[in-house]
Amino acid sequence: MFMAAKKQKARLDATGFRKTPMVLGPFGPLLQHYSLIWVLAWSELKSTYARSVFGLVWLVLLPVFFVTVFVAVRILLFDRSATSPDWQGSALGVADVPMLGLQIFMGFVVFWQASEVLNRSSAAVRSNSNLVSGSVFPVETLPWVVLISAMFNLVTRFGIFLVAYLVIVGGFQMTALLFPVVIIPLILVLIGIAFLLATVGTFFQDMDYIISSLSVGLLLMSAVIFPLSELPESYRPFVIYNPIAMTIEQARQVVVLGHMPDWSYLVKLSFVGAAFSWFGFAVYRRFRNGFSDVL
Repeated sequence: MFMAAKKQKARLDATGFRKTPMVLGPFGPLLQHYSLIWVLAWSELKSTYARSVFGLVWLVLLPVFFVTVFVAVRILLFDRSATSPDWQGSALGVADVPMLGLQIFMGFVVFWQASEVLNRSSAAVRSNSNLVSGSVFPVETLPWVVLISAMFNLVTRFGIFLVAYLVIVGGFQMTALLFPVVIIPLILVLIGIAFLLATVGTFFQDMDYIISSLSVGLLLMSAVIFPLSELPESYRPFVIYNPIAMTIEQARQVVVLGHMPDWSYLVKLSFVGAAFSWFGFAVYRRFRNGFSDVL
């Protein structure tokens, strides 16, 4: 009986919960505590908009506002149509301005998913200090809460985009069904980033300000408001190796234009994302027992 109790204790982590098998990697906490993650993610979403007058309506208003502003900036400061034929209205048989809006909107749909995870992951543990310290709680779920709530916003904005596309174009591209296939490799990368930033942000609180500053530059380096063809050749390598920019480009191809994605790129990014997600999770597990000491 003593040996059985000892083995049982070895299967438990410092929080008192059964250890997640490392073979499952970052998906272990999701499979083991999916109901808890869903409850926390939904609670976080409601608290985000609880004090605002319009509440969840901001999920509709913000995309409309941002797309309108950036389309206006594009028209006033640059040429109305882009140098790339894919950004011209003739590609879909519509006017140039609505086409410009659809391309920019699609860019923001993907970019906001990454931006939300980046900006909120560093505080994922610190903002839940009441759960982490002084109680039995599976801390491995916290980065997933950030990711799931961001994915809810992603689905909502993608739905708004489809409505706008239907109004402007009059139908949908069949290849739009491949959007989940395009976004999953990027989500794998974001899983690793979420676990890494949650670890570093717990011990180094200045990470919040660093990430906020980098997000502005990331917007410009992710080809959200312009096609990759407009970049000078010398700057393209910086964007090509940016998974956010390339995912935006692939999403535009399948959702806006009705083209097939670059399968070889998606396979490569999937392998990189899977490896990176396992790495971020391993780092998180390595330092998680020290979280309560600094909170």
